[in-house]
Amino acid sequence: MTNTIVTFADWMVADPRVPLHLRLTLLAYRDADPTDVLYLDPGDLARLVGVRDRRILHKAVQRAVEVGFLDRRSGTTALRLAPVGSRND
Repeated sequence: MTNTIVTFADWMVADPRVPLHLRLTLLAYRDADPTDVLYLDPGDLARLVGVRDRRILHKAVQRAVEVGFLDRRSGTTALRLAPVGSRND
């Protein structure tokens, strides 16, 4: 079962048909460290999701924060998972 979930997650992160803010959230949930943070080198996020424009990536991170998937301290070099049940209000 775990292999199926990982394969599905890998597909979704790379699939441009999936909304970018959901792809970023899935990437964070899939690869975050034990403190619920995924640290990235500059440019890694663009390579992982296939979007080169930093403005688009920044807007997608902000959208994920708005809907409560990522913590408001998230950015393009650190995706922080929002606490369960949090809406970042």
